[in-house]
Amino acid sequence: MYNFSDDQLNYLGAGIHKEAKLVKISKEPAKNDGTGQTVLRFTYQKDIKIGENTTPYFYIYTAFPVNPDKIIEFNVNKPNSKWSDEQAVQNELKWFSNKIKHILGTFVPKDKLVFKINEKDLEKAWDAFCDKVIELAGKSYEGHSFDFKLVLDGKDRPGFPKYAFQPFIKNSMNTAVKLAIIPPYERTEPIEQADDSSEEWGTDNKTEDNKESNDLPF
Repeated sequence: MYNFSDDQLNYLGAGIHKEAKLVKISKEPAKNDGTGQTVLRFTYQKDIKIGENTTPYFYIYTAFPVNPDKIIEFNVNKPNSKWSDEQAVQNELKWFSNKIKHILGTFVPKDKLVFKINEKDLEKAWDAFCDKVIELAGKSYEGHSFDFKLVLDGKDRPGFPKYAFQPFIKNSMNTAVKLAIIPPYERTEPIEQADDSSEEWGTDNKTEDNKESNDLPF
């Protein structure tokens, strides 16, 4: 009747992790109780030997749809913004697309990563995008290992860098790509009061359910 079993997951911390497995790509509600906005999740697992035991550790990258209204609001309130509202939205869409392509490109051929979602309804566009990503990936990630870096955001939460301006993940077999932490924009050591104001770097390890997109320019 009562269960004291420990079903908590162990999570990877900040740093560069090697030889992890991608075990699942899923479209699911953002919240554990089955509510919230639909998100796209990439679940990575790395088995770490501690003493005589091997323990699985996880990193789960959660992708939310881009929310044009939020981007415009931020752009309007940003001092000396060099972009129009439309440019700011298009930039965010491009950066988001490049990030997902960067992740998929570690196991999907680049010529397969060309598509465009033309649906204008925000919810339907995101739903179609998630389905397309899962369809493209299939199970082709099985049998591969991946190296990636996790950096801390303004609240000291580890995650992928927010943008793919520099490689943050690679197939472990790819020796041509080198991963590196890039200070001062990226960090792995927590600080008492981190600056969470940067929209240029940092991570996107967010929990809000209110990001949307109506045109995903693959």
